[in-house]
Amino acid sequence: MSGINRMAFLSSRERGVLAAGVLLLFVIVGYVFWLGPIREDTTRLTRLIPKKEKDIRAFAVLRDRYLVLRGDVDAVERQFPPKEFSLLSFLEENANRNNIGGNVTYIRPLTPETHEPYRNNKVEVKIANVHLVDMVSFLGTIERMPYSLRIGSLSIRTHRSDPSLMDATFVISSYQRDLF
Repeated sequence: MSGINRMAFLSSRERGVLAAGVLLLFVIVGYVFWLGPIREDTTRLTRLIPKKEKDIRAFAVLRDRYLVLRGDVDAVERQFPPKEFSLLSFLEENANRNNIGGNVTYIRPLTPETHEPYRNNKVEVKIANVHLVDMVSFLGTIERMPYSLRIGSLSIRTHRSDPSLMDATFVISSYQRDLF
């Protein structure tokens, strides 16, 4: 006999008890496999809410700090010379403009230092037999450039044969952003 035919031999009371048992089984299985895990997850996630809110506030502070620093970096990068800027040509033109072009002994590029994504270009310049006023004027035009040029080291000595003249050696540096 099949299961349905066996049900026909059960009394209505037995069928009611069997139906209640099946219903109870479904309720227990539903609770164990569906409702229980949902309650546990809800409880666990509810406990995590304050921590996540604290993390969100910390991220907001970090974002604000990043935006301030990004603005500072952008401001500094705007002072960098353009990509086509040549430090050697600029120094030569500047020396001629200040009437000390003939006194430039050498303008020598040094090995650039790379701190990705930036490159520090350095040039060593030596000038000889120059009056202090002309040297100050030359160095002043370098410092007043709209670009961020820096005089890194400066060595000035009086000329041996004429104390009113000076010899100087200095290093000029400029930063550029490497665009890869």
